[in-house]
Amino acid sequence: MTNAASAIAVTSTPPVIQQLLDERAIAYREVHDHPGVSPDSKVQAVLLEDTAGALMVLFAQSQLLDLNRLADLIGRRMSAVAADRLKELLDKHGLSQLPGLPSITRSSCLYEEHLLQQPLLLISAGEPGLLLEITREDFQRLLGIANSGRFGEPLNEIKLNLNRPDDDSEAITHAVQ
Repeated sequence: MTNAASAIAVTSTPPVIQQLLDERAIAYREVHDHPGVSPDSKVQAVLLEDTAGALMVLFAQSQLLDLNRLADLIGRRMSAVAADRLKELLDKHGLSQLPGLPSITRSSCLYEEHLLQQPLLLISAGEPGLLLEITREDFQRLLGIANSGRFGEPLNEIKLNLNRPDDDSEAITHAVQ
């Protein structure tokens, strides 16, 4: 089954996510992802690691993760968890995508403080195309003892290179660094 076909096949939240939300008495509404959904309210989850352990990082999809700013903030140089290790973790829970739920990975969590400016947040249900809408207050409860910080770079502040499009790859590399 292709990714597009599996995204269409998903009609409800996976059992492990339902159970986690039910145990914490978190109300949610299933929302199918579409281009009109605001990237400011969509939570992007990334699992990073270093020799000290793993860290889940949450930020809005309207931002780019600034690893240098993150390193300055936490005093650690982190890199993405290897794809095979992430797949193993997701497979263990019957998920296809990493949801923005720190308890899934049992790792420390750091979230971009701008997320809490949104009254409603959309987190991945663990499957392509399916989001869970929750209130800011419930999102804070899900975060538990997670810390906040400013480490995201708003995409709308990244300058487009309209004069020298041949330099795009250099600009993208610089933005990612």
